[in-house]
Amino acid sequence: MFDAGFSPADLERGRARGDASFHTLASVRQLFAVNARLAWLTVSAFDEAWELETVPPPWAHFQRKCTNTRPKLSLSFSTRW
Repeated sequence: MFDAGFSPADLERGRARGDASFHTLASVRQLFAVNARLAWLTVSAFDEAWELETVPPPWAHFQRKCTNTRPKLSLSFSTRW
C-alpha cells in the first residue's frame, strides 16, 4: 500500500473520513484490547476500502463448523408412553 505507487490522491483519501481513513486504521490498535472482533472487522473494512486482500476472521471457520454439526431439533412427539 505505501509503496512507490502511493500518490498525493491516496494521501488525501487516507485523510478523509470513513473506512479508508488512516485514523480508522490507527484506532484499531486500541480497539483490539477492548473488542477483538470489532477490531478485526474494522481492519477488514479498511482493507476492502483500499482494495487489499482481506483475511477471514478465525471465528468464521469455527462458526461454520458449529453450524454444520449442530443437532437438529425435532418437534415431533411420540404417541407411545
